[in-house]
Amino acid sequence: MSKNYDDYDLFAQKLLSAFPNVLIENKLASEGLSLTPYIYNECSANCRFCSEKLVRNGKITHICHVCDDYAQKLDIVLDRLIETPLFLSLSWKETSESPDLLKTILECVSRYEQKGGHVVGKVMYSNMSGFVKNMDGLLDILHNRDLTRIECSRHHSDEDINQDIVHFKKYHGMCAVIAV
Repeated sequence: MSKNYDDYDLFAQKLLSAFPNVLIENKLASEGLSLTPYIYNECSANCRFCSEKLVRNGKITHICHVCDDYAQKLDIVLDRLIETPLFLSLSWKETSESPDLLKTILECVSRYEQKGGHVVGKVMYSNMSGFVKNMDGLLDILHNRDLTRIECSRHHSDEDINQDIVHFKKYHGMCAVIAV
């Protein structure tokens, strides 16, 4: 079956009719760019549905740190996008488990904005594990950063059921080999 914009538009109109109180936005009309600076760490969970495991076909990954000149490289990328409206997506693995890298990224984005760059939205995706360990430190990093929202990845209100879904690890070190 062929999918195209006309099908989407018709489907969106039917949804809107069925749910008149729901806001449906046409994101296809955007001229901006969604940017996801890579936050790669040993995630505190081992979710079956993790996009990283899907991308890597479930193979072992080993990451201890990012390159020393990460901020300079991100600044170069952002400088090249100075005329492009950006939607910042703070994502991949677990953002709240890498507060130093999160701070670095947000500082780079602040410099981009000070130079005249336009960020139309900033969203952070998190399973909240880092907030449990370092709430005050993360709040300091996120303070005055104009986040649009933080999307919390909790799959059930009952912690036992949530644990069965996401498999939070009992040990979470700074550098480890993960067999997934």
